[in-house]
Amino acid sequence: MTEQEIKNGINAVCEISTEIATFYADNNALVTKLNSVPQDELQKASDYYASRSGVIVDLRKDVLKYLKEGNKLDLSTLEGFIVKHKTGKENQYRAYKNYYSIFFPIITFYRHNPIRKFIEQFISEIINRLQLH
Repeated sequence: MTEQEIKNGINAVCEISTEIATFYADNNALVTKLNSVPQDELQKASDYYASRSGVIVDLRKDVLKYLKEGNKLDLSTLEGFIVKHKTGKENQYRAYKNYYSIFFPIITFYRHNPIRKFIEQFISEIINRLQLH
């Protein structure tokens, strides 16, 4: 990797980290991001979840279906989906402290692949440069 590739990759990781921090802190920003996911990415996520089920997976599938149908979320609609799926299953939602922890796969499934690839290459680069074994 060149020094410029490393700098560009680190900048990209920092930008995504800042964006994700915003989604943790602001559910409206999360809703805006969910509404901006391209249809082809929504379809890929839907395909991934098609044969899966579970309390959180079923919630994600409902939101994906809603978005794929061309609808736009607002915070109240998103909360409605959550209440619908959470009711009677509250214990299974204990690990999901905020909305981003529930919905991040819809945003990150495929769009973050270049960052994941950079991180893998960067780790290899560090190991090679430092001659770690």
